[in-house]
Formats: sequence, C-alpha cells, structure tokens
Amino acid sequence: ILLCGGDKSSQRRDIAKAKQMAKEI
Repeated sequence: ILLCGGDKSSQRRDIAKAKQMAKEI
C-alpha cells in the first residue's frame, strides 16, 4: 500500500494496520 504524504511514523502505523487487516481476511 502506497501512501501520499504523511510522516514516516504514520506511514509505518498504516502499514502495520494494513498487514493486520490482510491477516484477518
């Protein structure tokens, strides 16, 4: 998942969230 803008900390959090969501599916 690519994010436009945002700092690295929020990007890492979003990536972790995306991974968790992918795991649940």
